[in-house]
Amino acid sequence: MIRLALGVGVGWSATEFRALGADYARRGQVTDDYLQVITTAWRQRHIDADLPGLRINDVATGPGPASGSIPLWVGGSASPAIRRAVRFGTAWHPINPGRAWLEHSGLPALRRESRRAGAPMPGLVPRIKFRPGAAPVTGPDRPLGVGTITQITGDIRFLAGLGADLVILDPNPDTPRPRDYARERNDLLAVRAALATDA
Repeated sequence: MIRLALGVGVGWSATEFRALGADYARRGQVTDDYLQVITTAWRQRHIDADLPGLRINDVATGPGPASGSIPLWVGGSASPAIRRAVRFGTAWHPINPGRAWLEHSGLPALRRESRRAGAPMPGLVPRIKFRPGAAPVTGPDRPLGVGTITQITGDIRFLAGLGADLVILDPNPDTPRPRDYARERNDLLAVRAALATDA
C-alpha cells in the first residue's frame, strides 16, 4: 500500500503564475530542474546544483527516504510531460484522460519515449472523474468515471487492462456546489463491492 506519493505537474493556469511572479513559459524547464535536484537529493547525502535562478552549494540532504526514494507521479498529457514521466517518474499520472486517447495515443507515446530513453516504462496511475448516476451515460465521448456504478467499474477494469497500477477516483465537482459526502462514500463502497467480485 502506498502511504505517500509525490505528485508533480507543471500547472496550467497562467493567471496563477502571474500572481506569483513566476515565468509561465519556463514552467516545464523549472519543473525538470527541480525534479533533478529532488531525485538527486534522495540518492546523495550532499548536493551541489547550479541551475537558472537556483544555486545549491553543498547542501546536506539526509536523512533520505528509507526505501531510497518516494513514489513520484508525474502528471500531464503533452509530449514534454510524458518525457518527464519517463525520466523522473515511478508512475505517469494523466488526469481525466479520454478512453481512446489513452489507449491509442497516450500509452503508445509513453512506450515510445521509454524505448527512446532506454528507460523502464513508468507505471500508470490515472485520475478519473467519479460522477455516478442512476441513468447510463451514452455516447463515444463519455468521460471515464461518469455514468452508472456498472459503467464506472467497467472503466476501472478497462484501465486495469491497460496496466493501471492504481486508479484515483475524483469526486470533486467541476464547479462548486453542495456535496453529499455520505452518498459519495456509499457510491465508492458500491464500486469497491462490485470490483471485489473480480478478485
